[in-house]
Amino acid sequence: MLISQKCTRLSACSAVLLRQVLGGADLFLQGFIVPAGGLGDFSEGDVRALSVPGNPYPFAVGVMEVGSEEIAQKGLKGKGLKILHSFGDLLWALGDKSSPGPSFTSSRIFSMAVKTANPQKSPTQISRVVK
Repeated sequence: MLISQKCTRLSACSAVLLRQVLGGADLFLQGFIVPAGGLGDFSEGDVRALSVPGNPYPFAVGVMEVGSEEIAQKGLKGKGLKILHSFGDLLWALGDKSSPGPSFTSSRIFSMAVKTANPQKSPTQISRVVK
């Protein structure tokens, strides 16, 4: 899946929501995990990539159905991200059916743990799938 640098990652909050999105459902605002710095500024129609916590690879791409100003006024309720393409969908099936790694299965995408030999160095290799 090719992701533009203009995409900002968002995260679904549970495996239940992940299965729904992989099945073709859009993501409501209640399904977003809000990072410590907030969701940032964005407009309705902005393209966003979607990932799960602990996994750097996006599994879906969509467009925002609301902007950050509306969320600030109304809160995290209602429509959020209209999914245009996700891992395992019909568009994916037309391609080479590749997977970003072992953390991606046909029904679920797992978080990934980082393991380093020297804790003084920053983690650079993703070494195992956390179930």
